Amino acid sequence: MEQIKEAEQIWFVVCETDSMNILLEPTKYLKHKTREHCSPNTVKKIAYAISYYLCFLKECGYGIEQVLQMKYANQQEHFVRFLYWLKEGKHSERKKKPNNATCNSYLQEIFGYYEFILLEYENAGDVKVLESRDISYNGVAGVRFQRSIKIFRGYLPEEKSVGKTIEEKNIKKLLNASDSIRNKLLILLLAETGFRIGEVLGMEKD
Repeated sequence: MEQIKEAEQIWFVVCETDSMNILLEPTKYLKHKTREHCSPNTVKKIAYAISYYLCFLKECGYGIEQVLQMKYANQQEHFVRFLYWLKEGKHSERKKKPNNATCNSYLQEIFGYYEFILLEYENAGDVKVLESRDISYNGVAGVRFQRSIKIFRGYLPEEKSVGKTIEEKNIKKLLNASDSIRNKLLILLLAETGFRIGEVLGMEKD
């Protein structure tokens, strides 16, 4: 993955590892996401996800077209294998392996890329493992909406979140470093109540 800055705009491209030739289809998708006004960090994450997936495809000896032509069971196995490939840390040289949520989010980006491919090319095949489901929700004004989403049943299970507790000495460091009475009060409220910052900021006087 490479990035190119042009005036105030950042463009992301995916290249061949050896030749550094730009891969047209992934780069076209990244350009599309940039033009949809996705943040640079979001597009960067998508670029990394695609580059990891293309490395996985190369190891498997497949291409995008072959995956789209697979039968349901083979597609399911393929995408689940990708999740465990990520989970084992084969996509990166870092010692720390990603958690389940990170692996799932990378696969979600890949499904977005596949949907783009299917919109670009007729009769390319299908992502058979994605199921459509209608959901209902209330908007900000209380109006009820309904929309269709696509789900995948092979995601890695959610892991229990383990929060980290700040030590008293570090709280004192924060207090001493702050030159604002308001910020000092916020720090003390967070430390004493365990509230989240959004909850504290939303408090109003009676």
